[in-house]
Amino acid sequence: MVKADMSAPSLKPYDMVVIAPEGIDYYDYQGNVMGHLNKDDKVTIKMEYGGRYDVEPEGADRSYQLNDLTGLVLLKEEVTPEDLLNEGYSSDTSKNSLLLIKTTEKNIALVYADDGVDIRKGPSETYGKVGHLDKNKKVKYLYTLGEAYGRVTFIYVDVDNVKGWIEILGAKVLLQNTNKLITSKEIELSCAKVPKNTVLSPKYISDTWTHSVLVEYDDCNDLYNYFKGTEGLIMLTYLNYTAKAELDIYEEYDNGGEKLGTIPAGAKFVVMGDATLQGEYPGSYYVSYDGKKGWIKSERANYEVDSDNPYNEEAKKEVTFEAVDEELEKEETEETTTIGEDKVISQNPVDYTSMFVIIGLSVVLVVAAVVILANRKKKNSEITK
Repeated sequence: MVKADMSAPSLKPYDMVVIAPEGIDYYDYQGNVMGHLNKDDKVTIKMEYGGRYDVEPEGADRSYQLNDLTGLVLLKEEVTPEDLLNEGYSSDTSKNSLLLIKTTEKNIALVYADDGVDIRKGPSETYGKVGHLDKNKKVKYLYTLGEAYGRVTFIYVDVDNVKGWIEILGAKVLLQNTNKLITSKEIELSCAKVPKNTVLSPKYISDTWTHSVLVEYDDCNDLYNYFKGTEGLIMLTYLNYTAKAELDIYEEYDNGGEKLGTIPAGAKFVVMGDATLQGEYPGSYYVSYDGKKGWIKSERANYEVDSDNPYNEEAKKEVTFEAVDEELEKEETEETTTIGEDKVISQNPVDYTSMFVIIGLSVVLVVAAVVILANRKKKNSEITK
C-alpha cells in the first residue's frame, strides 16, 4: 500500500498506522500544514489520486491530504517482513525512506528496559502482543526497520518459535555494536570514572535518537550518552584527510597538554574520531599521522576529506571489532532437546562423537566375545569326540 497505483482513484478506504518516530504532517488542499500525526496514530486513507492521498485522522471530522504514505503501515491483524517488502519497504532508499533490512545471523539484541519488552504482531503498539522478553534477555534478530543511516526503530525476532516485532526506541532494547569509541575527557559513570583518551569497545548501543552505549569499564556497566560533543564519547572513524595548512597534534582535544607533532600542509592523515559531528566548531579531531595519535583543533578551512579516497581500510581494522556474545554462542553450540518430561540429551557435536566411539567399542567387544565362545564350544565338541 506504500506505493499504490496512481493512475486512478481508490474507492475502498483502508486503515493505516504511523510508525515513523517523529510522526508525519498532513495538509489542506492548498499545501498548508494543518496538523501532525504522531507515532502509533491511526488514519483512514479515503482516496488516492494523482500521487496524493485523502486521509481522515482518527477523531477528525473532515479529510486532509498526505503527499505520500512514507512512515505508514497498513493496519491489519499481523504484519510480516514479507508484507512490508510487498508494500515497498526495502534497503533501497529511492523507494522509501523507511527501510527493511535483513540482518546476518550474528546480530544480537539485549533487552535493557527494567520491565522488559513486548513482542508484537506488527511494528507499532497498535498491534497485539504475542510474547514478552525480560530484562537482560539476549536474542538474535532477523530484520531491522527504520530510516537511513542506521536509524533503527524496530527489530523482527524469532524467539522460541514466537515471531514478531520489538520496539527499541528509548534504549528499551540495545543492539550489538562493533565500533570503538574514545573519551576526549574523563567521563563519570554511575559506578566508575573513565580517563581521557580511553578507547572503549562497548558491545551494545541504543537507537540513534537516544545516543547511548553500554559502557563496560572496571567491572562497571552503565548506559552513557555518546552525543555530547567533547563532553561525551566519540565514535571512532576511518577517514582520509588532507591538511591545507600546518596542523599541530596535541595530547588533549582542545589543543591542551603535550604537543605530539605537526602535520605539514599538503600531508595526508587519518581522522580516527570526529567531535565536529557532535556540534563542536572549530572541529576537534582525534587523528593518526606518522605513527602519532592525538588531537587537532582547527578551522575547517585548514583540512578537507580526501574525496577520491575517503576510507582508510587499515584504520578501519583499528576502530571496529567483532562483538561476540560468548554466553549466547555457548548456548547455541550446546542446544538441548527434551524427550518426554524429564530426559534431556545434549546436541553438542563432541558428545555425539563420544557416543559413537562408545557404541563402536561395545560392538567390537560383543563380537569378540561371541567369537571366543564359539571357539570354546568347537574345542569342547572335538574333545568329546
